[in-house]
Amino acid sequence: MGSSTTQDRKSAKREAIIQAAAAVFAERGFAGATVAGIAASADVGKGTVYEYFDSKEDIFLAVFELLMGQLAEDLATQHPGGSAVEQLRVFSEAFVAWINHTSEAYSLTLEFWAAAGTSPMRDRLMAAFRQGYLQYREFIADILHQGQEHGEIRPGVDVEAVATALVGMWDALGLQAWMFTDLDVESVNRGFLDAMLTGLIPQA
Repeated sequence: MGSSTTQDRKSAKREAIIQAAAAVFAERGFAGATVAGIAASADVGKGTVYEYFDSKEDIFLAVFELLMGQLAEDLATQHPGGSAVEQLRVFSEAFVAWINHTSEAYSLTLEFWAAAGTSPMRDRLMAAFRQGYLQYREFIADILHQGQEHGEIRPGVDVEAVATALVGMWDALGLQAWMFTDLDVESVNRGFLDAMLTGLIPQA
C-alpha cells in the first residue's frame, strides 16, 4: 500500500513537471526555456526536476510524447455507433476539440517540428511523430473499411489515401487556427467533411 502511494505521488509530481514545462516551452521556446524556470513554474526545486529528468531535452521529449499521447487516448475512448459517416463525424469533432484545446500552445508544436528536423532529439521525435500519425490514420481507415463492407462508402475509394489526407488536413487546420485566431475551426471542418463525403458515398 505504502509503495503504491509513493509511486502515485512520484507519477503525479512527474506529470506536474511536464505540464509546467509545456507552458514554459510554449511561452519561451526550447532555447529560451531553462530547467530552473520549469522548476519554478512547477513549484519544485531544480534538483527535484533532475530526479525525474536527465536534461532539458529529456523534459522536452516528455512534453511532446504527452501531447501526442493525449490525442491518441482521446480518439481511443471514442466508440461511436451508427454509420461510417456518423463515426467519421465523431472522430472529426474529437480532432477539432483537440485543436481548440491546444491552439494557444501551437507554437510548441512548431518547436517540436523544428527539433525533429535538426536536433540530436530528431530520431526520438520522428519515431513519436510517425507512431502518432500512423495511429490516427488507422482510426480513420478502419472506419472507412467498415463503411465499404456495409455499402456506405464506394468500393473503389482508396481508404488509406483518404485517411492520410484527412489527418493531414486536421494537422494543417491546427496551424491555421494558431495563425488566424478568429477562424471558425468547427465550421471549416464540417464544410470540408461534407464536401469530402459527397465523393465517398455511393450515389443513387
